[in-house]
Amino acid sequence: MKTIISILLVSLTLGGVGCERLGDSSKETVIQPQSDNNQADFPPFGLDRKTYDAIAPTIPNENDRRASCLAFIKKFGEIKSFRRILRETEKNYDLLMPLFEKYKVPVGANKYHRKEVPVPKTLAEACKMGVENEKSTIEMYDKFLEFVKEDDIRRVFMQIRDKSKNAFLSVFERCS
Repeated sequence: MKTIISILLVSLTLGGVGCERLGDSSKETVIQPQSDNNQADFPPFGLDRKTYDAIAPTIPNENDRRASCLAFIKKFGEIKSFRRILRETEKNYDLLMPLFEKYKVPVGANKYHRKEVPVPKTLAEACKMGVENEKSTIEMYDKFLEFVKEDDIRRVFMQIRDKSKNAFLSVFERCS
């Protein structure tokens, strides 16, 4: 059911080269602190601010991965391994969205909203770009896992990091 809802949301919000994902900034829900003078009230739900802020970039990171793969496919043709990564990003959304909902973190706007994704001239260069992006993703999750204490967040972050490390990175390395 979650996958069907995610697919429906994707269908309703895709734009540009298929890079728009879950809403745009004009519809974004933003949670404000209870009191501007009392940061102890924020973020809600018992998370420390650092952990709350760690959740925020994860969906935009998936948007970037998705946008890049779609742009690579558009330019270089149907590439099976890129399609596999696209399918896996859908699974990552299914893992991440319950965290955004549970901890009331707003889903940020996709930086590629209605813009073209930069695509290198050759497939080899695109794959090198993919390698760098995956290394950045792995580094981001490693950094977050140094301080995140909540089991549910840690479990999702480790699962996505490990997928990047053990699957996505090797796909891009093989084609570069």
